[in-house]
Amino acid sequence: GANNPVNNIDINGDSIWFSHKNGELTQLTMNVTAKVLNDSRERLNMETVTNNIKTAIGRAFKGKADGVSFDTNIQLSVAESMNDVSDSDHLFVLTDKISQVKKGKIYGASNYVGGKVSFIDASYFSGLYDELLGSRNYGSFTAAHEFGHLAGLNHEEKRPFNLMRSNGMFYNMTVQQLNQIYKNWK
Repeated sequence: GANNPVNNIDINGDSIWFSHKNGELTQLTMNVTAKVLNDSRERLNMETVTNNIKTAIGRAFKGKADGVSFDTNIQLSVAESMNDVSDSDHLFVLTDKISQVKKGKIYGASNYVGGKVSFIDASYFSGLYDELLGSRNYGSFTAAHEFGHLAGLNHEEKRPFNLMRSNGMFYNMTVQQLNQIYKNWK
């Protein structure tokens, strides 16, 4: 961000946009473009990682809110370097340095609620267990959780079965959360 955090927030509102079916507010589709960058020493199958994150976000960010169907269309691809990332992209950075930031274990972090960059512990995408479980593994869940922050959601500690719980493993979203994402965009 060239030491300027404003460079990493969605000033133009172009990194998440919504489309309406037939011009009516009966079906909303949240459209997102994003890149996944491996900045770790982990040898990861980036195609599998990307597909798992895409599936996890698609599973989490859908539902029905006040008679309006909410769905997600995420265009997610691998970035070999920052040269592959455009201004309108969200960015998932897989790193092995995240726990060095604070004492203790951190699974993921977002640069800013409503921002565009999230960091995820790369070790959650490696190993047979993670490959077999696909979008249910901790790395994909963490990516979906961190994307929730990028879409403007905070932690939701009151609901035990919720994507935005800080230590949960559930993809559930509330009507209020889906509405909040849309209101943030509007």
